[in-house]
Amino acid sequence: MPKVKDIIDRIFRLKLLVVDNIMLDQCIVGGATPISVDEPVPVIVVHHDMCALGATANVALNASSLGAKVEMVGKLG
Repeated sequence: MPKVKDIIDRIFRLKLLVVDNIMLDQCIVGGATPISVDEPVPVIVVHHDMCALGATANVALNASSLGAKVEMVGKLG
């Protein structure tokens, strides 16, 4: 069984090409107020929102954070 140091050394030597869709995920944090009087839908009061890499952009970020050398090819969408 490989030792942890050997596994980490192998990750640092990895060269990856990530190919697929590149996305930006948005998360909206807030609370719902009672249903709107105009339409039967809840009204969201936004406290803040966050953006993070999604799809294969997230995979590339994670691999890079582990020490791999990563290049990406894809389309934005």
